[in-house]
Amino acid sequence: MERFKGIEPLLKQWFNIDRYTPALSNCISFSITPNQLIKTEFPEEYRNKDGNIDIHRYSFDHSDVIQVPISSDYNTGDLEQFFKDYSIEEDTIIYDILFFLYIYSDNQRKGYSTPIDEAEYDYLQYAVEVRPEMLKLYIALNSTKDADSIKIRFGNNKPVEVDTMIPWLRDELKEYLDKYLGVKSIKEAKHELLMNYTNRMGAPNNWQINQLVWGVYNLLEETGTIKAKTKRTVSRKQAKFIEEYLFAIGLINLDSKIDEHNIRSRLNSLMKNYDSIEELTENLDYKSSPNNEDGTRLY
Repeated sequence: MERFKGIEPLLKQWFNIDRYTPALSNCISFSITPNQLIKTEFPEEYRNKDGNIDIHRYSFDHSDVIQVPISSDYNTGDLEQFFKDYSIEEDTIIYDILFFLYIYSDNQRKGYSTPIDEAEYDYLQYAVEVRPEMLKLYIALNSTKDADSIKIRFGNNKPVEVDTMIPWLRDELKEYLDKYLGVKSIKEAKHELLMNYTNRMGAPNNWQINQLVWGVYNLLEETGTIKAKTKRTVSRKQAKFIEEYLFAIGLINLDSKIDEHNIRSRLNSLMKNYDSIEELTENLDYKSSPNNEDGTRLY
């Protein structure tokens, strides 16, 4: 845990990951509770702005109370070979960061997180299965304002043409999406769809791959491990390093169709559209509609 605290500022700078990141904090449990802390004396620095005990901050300064689920079937052979191939030695910043990211991503894939209740399950079902369809429908409706009609097909039946004279269905759909989707523009809808739901070239967790590709590239640049000749460009060596790292930690495989050419293209696109890791990862959390009246109905 001491090694994690040493690299945490860099993880935040290059990957937007710290102890409070939901994907990480959900994998952490503590052998002490706030009620137990109340009975002990500790500095006021462990209280948040509301005066409540900050269990995360206290625990990360007292690593003996932290419990992190660790898979018993880690296969570090590929990663260790990767470190050997690139002469990356232990007890270095780049070694610690790359090894931590492997633990982080592997725990995510194996589902080492806190159990979810029925309400949270309903929300995740909405976020993963329903919301992307709503986003696509919003984009289609608002991209075809001059269309004379809408065609609806149920299964293999003949399409039904509606809205030929009066846009009754279009108006109802727009009102519904404005209430339960809560996006304000086609650009916003496309951005959320791209970051949260687009699986390019068979890549699972596209947002996670983008996050690691961006972060590892900047890690290589800032530490001088492998630098490009020109700022904000991607060299072949950097792309190859990232490809082999993603393969070593199991995020891609031979069927993923993600190679150094895809990674260079992906990074060039990301750097063209985003200026920081915070901007890139702003939509990592699935959204619900802010206009949901009582919070119990998701769609």
